[in-house]
Amino acid sequence: MTMDWNPDSRISFGCSSDAIDALDEIADREGMNRSEKLRELVEDEIRKKTNVGGPAADLPDDDELAAAYQTLHEEVFAEHRSRPKMRMEEAESLLYSKQIPKDSVVDKLIKPLERQGYVTIGWGMSEVWIGVRPMDHQTDGEPAEATA
Repeated sequence: MTMDWNPDSRISFGCSSDAIDALDEIADREGMNRSEKLRELVEDEIRKKTNVGGPAADLPDDDELAAAYQTLHEEVFAEHRSRPKMRMEEAESLLYSKQIPKDSVVDKLIKPLERQGYVTIGWGMSEVWIGVRPMDHQTDGEPAEATA
């Protein structure tokens, strides 16, 4: 049997049987094995949190807020909108989860992101809008120019 992956490093960690079973099911649905799925997840996480070979993204210190900001950022900048904003209702739909119900998104995620300067809240004639700041990158502890 030949392997298509020849790593120069390996890691090992413990995980609950339920989590492993769920991971295997997800990987199987996506036509992957467990190792392939774990590599994909690690690479995605690295891509989200760093600019490999470049400066790291300036993200909120709180992981939940960082994930929320990245989700909003990806949505407004990936769609090449004329302005980096979305309706509050759209932001709530993107960010709610089992841990944060839709009616708690504003208080638990959007307002803290606004206080930290990652988003702005604006009121239009009939709708509330969320403006999303372009992602800055850190170089030697100093913010660099914003990139989209």
